[in-house]
Amino acid sequence: MSKISELSDGGSLVSTDFLIAVRSGGNVKVQMDTINVDQVDLGDNEFIRLGNSQDLTLVHTSTQSIINQAGVGDLLIQKGAATKLTVNSSGIDVTGTVTATTLSTTGLITSGSGSTTSSGLQMGYGNATGWAGLWHTASAINLSTTYVVANNGVSGNTIVNSVGSSSTASIAVNGATKLSASSSGIDVTGSVTADGLTVGDTSASQSLIQMLANPTNGANTIHFGDGTSAAAYVGYINYAHDSNSMQFSAGGSERLRIDGATGKVSIGIASGDGTLHVHTASAGAVAASAQADDLVIENSTEGGMTIITPDDQSARIRFTSPSTNNDVGGATIFYRQNINKMQIGTAVAGGVLSLASGAGNESLTLASSGAATFSSTVTSTSFASTAGGTFTTAAGNDLNIVYPDGRSLFIKEGSATHVTVDNAGNVGLGTTNPAAYGQFTVSGAGNLVNLNAESGKAYQGFFEGGTGRFYLATLNGSKGLAFVDGNGSTERGRFDANGNFLVRQSSPQVSDTHNGATVEQFWGNQFSSSNSTNTKVMIGTGSSEGYVGASRLSSSGQYVVNSYLRFDNTNATAGSDAGQISFFTQTGGTNAQTRMVLDASGNLLVSTTDFSNPASGFTVAAGGETKIQINHANGTGSGVAYATFRYNQSTVGSITQHGTSATLYNTSSDQRLKSSIADADDAGSKIDSIQVRKFDWKADGSHQDYGMIAQELQVVAPEAVSAPEDPEEMMGVDYSKLVPMMLKEIQSLRARIAALES
Repeated sequence: MSKISELSDGGSLVSTDFLIAVRSGGNVKVQMDTINVDQVDLGDNEFIRLGNSQDLTLVHTSTQSIINQAGVGDLLIQKGAATKLTVNSSGIDVTGTVTATTLSTTGLITSGSGSTTSSGLQMGYGNATGWAGLWHTASAINLSTTYVVANNGVSGNTIVNSVGSSSTASIAVNGATKLSASSSGIDVTGSVTADGLTVGDTSASQSLIQMLANPTNGANTIHFGDGTSAAAYVGYINYAHDSNSMQFSAGGSERLRIDGATGKVSIGIASGDGTLHVHTASAGAVAASAQADDLVIENSTEGGMTIITPDDQSARIRFTSPSTNNDVGGATIFYRQNINKMQIGTAVAGGVLSLASGAGNESLTLASSGAATFSSTVTSTSFASTAGGTFTTAAGNDLNIVYPDGRSLFIKEGSATHVTVDNAGNVGLGTTNPAAYGQFTVSGAGNLVNLNAESGKAYQGFFEGGTGRFYLATLNGSKGLAFVDGNGSTERGRFDANGNFLVRQSSPQVSDTHNGATVEQFWGNQFSSSNSTNTKVMIGTGSSEGYVGASRLSSSGQYVVNSYLRFDNTNATAGSDAGQISFFTQTGGTNAQTRMVLDASGNLLVSTTDFSNPASGFTVAAGGETKIQINHANGTGSGVAYATFRYNQSTVGSITQHGTSATLYNTSSDQRLKSSIADADDAGSKIDSIQVRKFDWKADGSHQDYGMIAQELQVVAPEAVSAPEDPEEMMGVDYSKLVPMMLKEIQSLRARIAALES
């Protein structure tokens, strides 16, 4: 401003004065209502105009404040030399960040250049709808393909929409589409994790979850995981298209299967033998009967079905048909809990209960009248008749009295027992305990059984079918007893007056030899029809030993001992032929050879007679450091079994030779012996709980730096502790049982180390 040219009152400025300010290049006229020292005040609708053509106008109306650029060019707001906001005919351009607590618009908020190949973001507002859209167009800036609508006229709703019947709305991660929504539905790639899933609503007529897979070899599966299992899941529902079967798993193993082709349901087995097959363990290669395969229950031990009812109710199995399908028709097996009674019966007029055995042969028939018909043997705990009775059989039939195992047969007069047959077959006359005296016992006072002959031999005969087969006889007035065959004339053996027991001869013989020495012996037959006259049983004595064995007839006509036990009774040192029991057999030559010895020191020697230096065989020592030796002179290869342990005809363990200097201790671990096979749980917690101790042994005071206490280990790993039933017996620890546990923990540690290293 160069000067003030005019004042209306000639001196001071007032509200009605005009101030003229002049600058080089032109004049600016400002009409003032008031002029104060620090401000310029203008009234409503009064302008400040700038520019040669007065292009820029600043004005305030009664309702609005306006900055207007009327001419060509843009309206700029700058910070320093940098333009931050530009207003032109197209709109507003902002350079930098816009911060606002609230942004409202009745039109579009659009990002992007708007060119024919651009894409960008649009936000807008409709009647009750707010939306944001992602657009890409080849013609103009408009809402084109995809947008998000907030509220959509319904309180609380938010919609993501892709415009067009063939368009798709997708959500992608790192360039890979994970969720795709189209007119046909929603496709998800990858796993879906949710706290819950609801399909349909109460107003829908149908809800559908559809899972697709290869129809030849694919499968559809729903997994149930607990987040702690080593596997991805602990349960599943699976449909296998190759077998058309629905499978249900729990605890990591399949528990139930439905066969789509046959309609069979199998519990505990992949392919059952019945319409419903409940499998606990295999009973063997046995197929269900085609006539009774509706329900099959299978177990490797005892199997069965349990029906549980309250104490005042009954458990029933009913057999009926459409024509008898009512509460009283058909047949029923039921147990009445209140009276502890099992009943089997029919409930139709004229019904018959039949018990059959074998190939459908009826053994017992109960008619509706109550009459019972037996077609075979009748066994009962009691028969009673108030009018007396008689057991009779048809002509030509035997009468058999059969009583249960473990019981006895009694013939009584009132309470007095006259005849007893016990469960062992002992017969007693006048006694109820015949086994105390012999298989046949006569009890009473005086001479109960007497065999008497006026002269000659007195006989006690044994008969079969009315014919005498064998007799006991006296020796024609002399002391002794003879054994005579059935014809009563040929003596087979005797006890003579001197107490000798003789078989097939009437006087002792001393013709046998052992190592060239004649021995006294007991003669008898070997139980062999083909060689009965050439082999004898021998009992004999030497100068200081006794023998029990067998002898054979040699080519020279002399009986030679070929297998026997020898008992030495002299007090001699170990290693001699005295004070021991020896077992002899003969494989060739004249004399038998020593095969096993129990010597004077209690050593058991097999295939050797010298415990101090056995060449081979099995040796048990009573004293010294070595207690048991198993020697195999030719066992130089691998796999020679020194000991095999078996249970129920199956091998459960063994001790074998491995090479010339190693021994393997084996415990049966074949896969075929096991079921429910799964990965073992981590053993870290158990290993941490095991107490490793150092201690001294009370027996000899020896020290052990590392070991365990059986009672402590039993709490953590009872399978590694042997606990005798007698609490006074000592407990033991099998350290080998801890190896699988330690191996599992090593595997877990290696996995964690590998994870850390990677």
